[in-house]
Order: sequence, then C-alpha cells, then structure tokens
Amino acid sequence: YRASAPEPLPLSEMDAIIMRKDPPFDMHYVYSTYFLEQAQEQTLVLNRPASLRDANEKLFALNFPDCIPRTVVGSNKAVIQDFVKTEGKAILKPIDAMGGNGVFVLRAEDSNVGALIDVMTQNQQTPVVVQEYIPEAKDGDIRVLMVNGEVISAFRRVPAAGEHRANLNAGGHAAAYTLTAQDQAICEKVGPLLRSLGLTFVGLDLIGGKLIEVNVTSPTGIQEAYKLTGTNTADVLMKYIAETVAKA
Repeated sequence: YRASAPEPLPLSEMDAIIMRKDPPFDMHYVYSTYFLEQAQEQTLVLNRPASLRDANEKLFALNFPDCIPRTVVGSNKAVIQDFVKTEGKAILKPIDAMGGNGVFVLRAEDSNVGALIDVMTQNQQTPVVVQEYIPEAKDGDIRVLMVNGEVISAFRRVPAAGEHRANLNAGGHAAAYTLTAQDQAICEKVGPLLRSLGLTFVGLDLIGGKLIEVNVTSPTGIQEAYKLTGTNTADVLMKYIAETVAKA
C-alpha cells in the first residue's frame, strides 16, 4: 500500500475502525470511546467501545476466579499486609497502568512493604491489585494473541537479568513457547466472553497456568509472534475484519 495525504472524513465512510490507542486509560480515552460508540451504528468498530470502558485489563480476569492466582483488590493497608504475610511473597500493581509500570514484588520480611502500600494506594485512597507470587514468573509470562475469541499465536516474554517484569518495554525479550493443555483450557474459557463483548483483538497474559491480565486496549506482540512462529496475527485479524464487513 501507499499512504496518501490525510484528510478529514466522517467515520461513517470507513469500512472499519480499529481503536488502538495506548493507555493511560484516562478521561481522554473514555471520551474517545463515546465518539466511537456513535459511529458503531454505521460502521464496524473494534474493539467495541463500551467494552473497552468496561473491561479493565487488570480486573477483567476476576470473571474467571478458578483461572487466576490468589488475589485481593483494595486499598486497606491492613488487609494487604495480612495477604502479603500469609503469602510470604506477592505482586502489587496499579489498576490503571501499563507496560509493567508500578509493579512491585512484596516480601513479608521487607520493612518497605508498609511504605510501598501507602505510596501505591495514596494512603489507602486508591485500590490496587495484589496477587500471590507465582514461582514460574522468574521465567517470564506468556502472551497469547486472540482474534474473535480464538487463539492465533503465543510466545514467552522473558525478563532481563535482575528484573522481575517481563514486559518488552521493560527490557524483556520474546522467546518461543508452546501452549500447555492448561493454557489452552484457560483460553477456551475466556474466548466466549470476549466474543460476546465484541472484544475482537485481545492479548492474554498467563503465568504458570494462571490468567494474569486480559489486554484489550492495544495488545502488542504481533511482530514477535510472527518472527517466532511464522503466524501472521495481523493477517488473520484483517481477514476477519474483511469477512465481517462483507457480511454486514
């Protein structure tokens, strides 16, 4: 293709609109979903604007309690400290961040735990996600790319030396990976809900056979998966869009 000069057009003249704006998920992002919601009566918009607002990437996994690590969500310092004490080691992360930003490993014996909780919850005013530490995390996490609720490709994100975050923009690198039966079972359980909500292009994050996050805003990994597996997820997505538009 050859890019032409940009020109203003009504969204209704588009065959399809793909919403891929990176977080932060702030009010500017919410406003854009309102605009796109108006357009979806006349053209295909994906992912579905209302679902982008509703499906928080850190909290959506709570819809599948049997697939996730032990988890507590809240801002109560005593509750979080008790959870960390019980677990011995836990992961704390903000609800609205991306790319591994603000993700901490909490250890029960660390004197900084209380201070970190104060900072991350803004003195018990802002809820956070705290999960059991999964030992397999030392080897990284698994990114699974899904189109219309079906698994298309997957790979492992390996953290850099001395780093607990496997995110590619945090220094991690991609490696080949074959989904286990447990991984596949999680994807099959999540897929129908993704389809029903119009979440067409999604990236699941798995660690040790557990569902960690459901990335719906701008899931990355297409190029890495293609280089490692030869599967062109972008091509699958474009064909799905073309077929859907043709049926409309």
